[in-house]
Amino acid sequence: GVPAKETFFDDDDSPHLQDFDILSLCDTGAQWYVDTPSNPLEVETKLREVVAEYRSVLFLGVSMGGFGALSHAHLADTVAVFGPQTDLTRSHLRPGFLPDDLAAATLKLKENVHKALARGTRIEYHVAMEDHILYAKWLPLPLGAVIIHPIAGRIA
Repeated sequence: GVPAKETFFDDDDSPHLQDFDILSLCDTGAQWYVDTPSNPLEVETKLREVVAEYRSVLFLGVSMGGFGALSHAHLADTVAVFGPQTDLTRSHLRPGFLPDDLAAATLKLKENVHKALARGTRIEYHVAMEDHILYAKWLPLPLGAVIIHPIAGRIA
């Protein structure tokens, strides 16, 4: 099994966690962490293998990374996103996919958010006072999941 996480304190009384790992993904091809017929990234397959090794998994993403985190939310215990895009058919920024691939990626995100919520995944959707608020409406998020920060302009 996986050892329990233990908190310990340094000489300056700051807490630290033992056995804490970070995996940082960067989609340098700007493909929104999505498999397409012409470019299969196999992100879900690879993530599933990695998360199987952990008791607790957090996905964190901003903008395109938020799309990726939400698209794979069913593999995590907690998902925190900041200014994510949630509908590639309407987003102001999006990958250069065919319209059907944009719609399929958006549908898969929504389906996986449903799966995540059904399994008890906690989702926090952080947004400023801008168009990402509308993106939040298109998801089946529970009451309290959308956190609106009282600032004007984009946060992502």
